Amino acid sequence: MSDHIDTLKKLHTRLIDSRDGYRESRKEVSDEAAFVGFFDQRIAEREKFHTELHRQLGVDGVDVSEEGSAA
Repeated sequence: MSDHIDTLKKLHTRLIDSRDGYRESRKEVSDEAAFVGFFDQRIAEREKFHTELHRQLGVDGVDVSEEGSAA
């Protein structure tokens, strides 16, 4: 596998990890509206990046896991 694909697969995993981390943080501050909005924005951003990268890797024939590095 090329370095290019390896790098994109690592980025894919990191996007999942960061999205999941923001979700956990959001749960911890669920009673503070300002923080909830911030975390919701970060979650949506990471999900968008993840979806785009996942789609492109699939087009390129690369099999990627939907699990983060902690799975």
